[in-house]
Amino acid sequence: MKRNYTLIPLCLVLLAFIACSNNTKKASDDTEATAKNVVNVPQFNADSAYQYVKAQVDFGPRVPNTKAHVDCGNYLADKLTEFGAKVTSQYVDLPAYTGTLLKARNIIGSYKPDTKKRIALFSHWDSRPWADADPDAKKHYTPILGANDGASGVGVLLEIARHLQKQLPEMGIDIVFRIAGIGILVAVACQLLKQTGRDDIAMLTALAGLVIVLTMVIGLIATLFGNVRSVFELY
Repeated sequence: MKRNYTLIPLCLVLLAFIACSNNTKKASDDTEATAKNVVNVPQFNADSAYQYVKAQVDFGPRVPNTKAHVDCGNYLADKLTEFGAKVTSQYVDLPAYTGTLLKARNIIGSYKPDTKKRIALFSHWDSRPWADADPDAKKHYTPILGANDGASGVGVLLEIARHLQKQLPEMGIDIVFRIAGIGILVAVACQLLKQTGRDDIAMLTALAGLVIVLTMVIGLIATLFGNVRSVFELY
């Protein structure tokens, strides 16, 4: 009987050793698996993005056909080049309702331009010619600085571009700074109509502009979902 009591503790020690060994191996395997799945996520710097916004605003209102518009466009193209993108500029003359040709420019910064699977990030970089929503009616016909409406989106994309220079994803990326041409034309037309007392026609003009934009957006959304399905091989 005494021998049996001696064997029981020995068996318990052996079982404990085996259990600890298995737990150690499992912990080691879990650690190794976790290490393989670690993704280095870039840290967005809000202060950096703010500086890009400030740099744009310092040029003044970026309305087409102005020096500020030209200078800011060159600044954006230079920053994308500095951040390692292949930069392409699209120049186009957009006719205004007055017949004036607006010298517009789209700026595209491409990463991995030869890669077929791509993501496009858009923001318009021009600013509105009139502050028609300002509480002070005297300012309704003055250009706005556009810190929020235009510069903020561009600032965020420039901060993204700064990170892309350091860490490129597997797919290609296009950062597109475009002109909000339709918005400018509709705003100008509405202000002119309101000035002449034709508020009802101004409202119809705004609605027509909205319909045009929605038509374009629906097409873009359809293209986006098609690209997402292709990228993630969804059927």
